[in-house]
Amino acid sequence: MKLRLLAALLLLPLSAYAQGYGSGVDGQSVFRISDTMAPLSVSGSAVRSPVIASDTRVIRVVSTIDAHIAIGGSSVTATPSTTFLPAYSVEYFKLPQLSAGSYLSVIREAANGTLYIDRMKP
Repeated sequence: MKLRLLAALLLLPLSAYAQGYGSGVDGQSVFRISDTMAPLSVSGSAVRSPVIASDTRVIRVVSTIDAHIAIGGSSVTATPSTTFLPAYSVEYFKLPQLSAGSYLSVIREAANGTLYIDRMKP
């Protein structure tokens, strides 16, 4: 009995979190594209996206090249040691809840290319 209660208490926060984003098939979160931001030209120098609205919780990102990204406040800068994003891999990122909004910075791995950002909503 105590073990069941403990398991229920441990799983409660997870189920509340999933429901906050909308419950989908097999408990997966369901999102749809809210809007698409202007593409970023990626080169050997880090570039930063325009501010991503503070009400955005999740973004979808895809790049035409291997790149490195970083997400944070207005001073965020991607470097070759930040998160690696393989070419044509669609990735979803939960944004920090910053009152002034979040930014994404990107830098190429080798060749120049383009990064696309979609704002997602539940």
